[in-house]
Parts: sequence; C-alpha cells; structure tokens
Amino acid sequence: MPRAKAAQLIESKGGKVTSSISYKTDYLIAGEKAGSKLSKARSLGITILSEKEFLEMIGDIN
Repeated sequence: MPRAKAAQLIESKGGKVTSSISYKTDYLIAGEKAGSKLSKARSLGITILSEKEFLEMIGDIN
C-alpha cells in the first residue's frame, strides 16, 4: 500500500501521521524496507504492525 493511502486511512479514523519516531508514537506500520525507523521503534518499545495487521486494526479488510 502506498504511504499516502495509509496516511489517508489513519487520518480518516482520527489518527495522526508523523514522519519521525519518538516515545509519543503508538504504532509503526513497517513494510519490507523499514530501515532505521524500525530499529528506533523497537528500541522504544513501540508496537510494530504489518500492513495486514494495520488493515485488520482499522477494520478495512477487503
């Protein structure tokens, strides 16, 4: 799923999308090439979701 589509879904459900990871971050949706944000999220104990888990969470499974 393109990043813009995920952001649109999150915002339509009242969520906030940010470009950085911090202790205030609740979730990271990680793709195959997550990189340094994935490492930072893990070090901060942030819940990491796959695209499938994200879609299940927001109830947008087609």
